Amino acid sequence: MLDGKDIVQAGDPPNETQGLHVRLQWARQVLGLGTSVTRAEFKGRVRYLLQIWHPDHATCPDLVREEVTQKIILARDIINDYLENYRFSFLEKDIDDHLPPREWLLKRFGDAS
Repeated sequence: MLDGKDIVQAGDPPNETQGLHVRLQWARQVLGLGTSVTRAEFKGRVRYLLQIWHPDHATCPDLVREEVTQKIILARDIINDYLENYRFSFLEKDIDDHLPPREWLLKRFGDAS
């Protein structure tokens, strides 16, 4: 489980000159996300982290809570910006790379009934 110590140890956020990939990796580390997540998983993780680091719930010094919360919000903003500007492909080959498991099985092996 990701805790405040892990988030603080993520270090300072990279600046824009370090590139999008470096910023996204930092944001993933702060939020404790894997290399592949759905938008719902991303939103749920941010909501969860902000909830546990809310002043009504967090039992750590205010300075730590504020630093962690600021990093969570910045990480969320970095990933949201990426998602807002990502160009989605509607080519069949690209869609096939990301099919839901059930549809992938049907496409690969056909209907077993």
